[in-house]
Amino acid sequence: MADTSRQYIRLFMLAALLMLATACGSIQSTLDNAPAVLDIDLASQGTLYTNEWVHRQAEPQIMVRPQEPPDTPPRVLFVPFRMYQDMREGSAIAEQVSGIFWQSWLQQRTFEVLQFAPELAPFSPARGIAAGRAAGADLVVSGYVTRFIDAGTAGDSRLALQVDMYDTFTGELVWSMAHAGFMENTVKRDYLLFTQRNRLPAEPVWSIATVLAADMARPIKEWQAPLQEEEPDPFAPAPLAPGQMQAAPQPQGPVPQADAVQSNTIYDARPRKASAPRTF
Repeated sequence: MADTSRQYIRLFMLAALLMLATACGSIQSTLDNAPAVLDIDLASQGTLYTNEWVHRQAEPQIMVRPQEPPDTPPRVLFVPFRMYQDMREGSAIAEQVSGIFWQSWLQQRTFEVLQFAPELAPFSPARGIAAGRAAGADLVVSGYVTRFIDAGTAGDSRLALQVDMYDTFTGELVWSMAHAGFMENTVKRDYLLFTQRNRLPAEPVWSIATVLAADMARPIKEWQAPLQEEEPDPFAPAPLAPGQMQAAPQPQGPVPQADAVQSNTIYDARPRKASAPRTF
């Protein structure tokens, strides 16, 4: 009887470890990095607790994208999203989602300058472009919350976004992409020797918005990647070999005499007033 009990315990531990490895492999690092927890009670069926992750497509759906990288790092004005659904307090919810998205893009360093403009909510392309042009921004980013379901820890939460980016100089749409994700509340999954239960975060919508923002920042950063590469200077001198000294430059043409008049040009040696830097 004792040998049979030991065999069942070993089988239970092996199955639990295999399930733990599978669950840990599917947990997204963008959420809680805490490992799965195995609650073992020899008097009853064991329970394996795993963290729920954001289900979504591998990449955002890109409808419009520029063909050429920007010449300089763009300065961006972020306008809160507009709620597409007809729901109570839709504008306030869209602004909260926008704040989460904007904070994630700041952490991702998507742009060097990314200013949030909550006073321009709800988003209107014409008004946003005009405000961005007046503020000195190169681009205006905003979009729409196309689907929003916040069930907390009691049910499934879903979020779908469309992000649009406009050139303030031309008014053209240069970026447009869509992405969606959800977190499901699976009560439990019963197995032969144990039960699996998923743990939802306290704010599932926050987790979904953060993950979607990180996914949508990736193509934007790839678009700006050429700006990070330093182009070689064609007029720069060739690198010196080890131990080689730089030769002094030789004068071109005859050397003027000290008492000779070299030029009739009058140079103004007074200090010039520096132009004010362009701020945003």
